[in-house]
Amino acid sequence: MEEQATKKRPVFLTVLCILGFIGTGWSIIANVMAFFAYKAANALTSGLSDAMEGMDTSGLEGMEGMEGMEGMENLGSAMNDAMGGMGDYMTKVAANGATVSIINAVLSIVALLGVIMMWKTKKTGFWAYTGAQILMLIIPLVFYGFGTMAILGLGISAVFTILFIILFGVNLKHMS
Repeated sequence: MEEQATKKRPVFLTVLCILGFIGTGWSIIANVMAFFAYKAANALTSGLSDAMEGMDTSGLEGMEGMEGMEGMENLGSAMNDAMGGMGDYMTKVAANGATVSIINAVLSIVALLGVIMMWKTKKTGFWAYTGAQILMLIIPLVFYGFGTMAILGLGISAVFTILFIILFGVNLKHMS
């Protein structure tokens, strides 16, 4: 018991924990803000959809004969194909963004608790942090699919996640 009380945290672990506090704290704030942004955007979009239903489109009849407009009807699907399905991805993000944000906020809190435990040199904190971080990489894939945009976003996030997991893992020998 006295050994635990006198055990000194290495400087490297201290620096990692401080960076972990900053990263997980920012993640909590960003995900809560994203949750409210998605909710507001969905409310606005829903209101616009309702307004569009009542619009008079009778004045648009006869536009198919306009000069230079041949082939425009397939432009949207051709652009979607060319962008690698970005439209489908954005539709999934709009539909599920609030859910993903709130799940990631909760996981960020778990990761923060893990960092706090590692600050106290507890190995349990490493496992809580690691589990939460890995789940935060997987959750968007579950909700958005494995498209090009999702994989690109995963790759960027995974670099920092793996780096911090490895760096915290190197310090496991200093934790009990």
